[in-house]
Amino acid sequence: VSMLSAYIRRRLLTEQEVIAAAIKAQGAEASAKFIDEVIWRSYFKGWLEQRPGIWDSYAAGLRQDLAALDGDAGLHHAVQAAETARTGLAYFDSWAAELIETGYLHNHARMWFASIWIFTLKLPWRLGAEAKRRKEEGGGGRGGRARGRRREEEEEGGRRGGGRWEEEEEE
Repeated sequence: VSMLSAYIRRRLLTEQEVIAAAIKAQGAEASAKFIDEVIWRSYFKGWLEQRPGIWDSYAAGLRQDLAALDGDAGLHHAVQAAETARTGLAYFDSWAAELIETGYLHNHARMWFASIWIFTLKLPWRLGAEAKRRKEEGGGGRGGRARGRRREEEEEGGRRGGGRWEEEEEE
């Protein structure tokens, strides 16, 4: 677990630099799984870049989910409980608290988090993906909570547009 994704995403480090450093520190054989993950990340990023309609479809669905969130007090309450580690499900709340505190979840915890979000809590998957993305990119919530309001955001030269919840500091 390197926790380097944010640095690679922002190009503070390149994939080549990360792979070279891993090989230098641990050797090629010991670094093989890590190198596979870095290469997979690059491949999938390139695959998505060649298919902008996939992101556009996600962003349109997210806008619909956010509109539903704004109009449904029960849904808003359930999402807020999930995002602030207050679902009453100890395992889920521990992962949500870790994401709030650190801005990171290990791959397995991310999969379990998503599964519980969708199948147990029955919350829209895109709202969970957006909440996790926002926390990971922001380095954790540190007391922030979703207000359910959206704002349009342009990232990476306007390529990624879509709803994003604003953060409000806890008192």
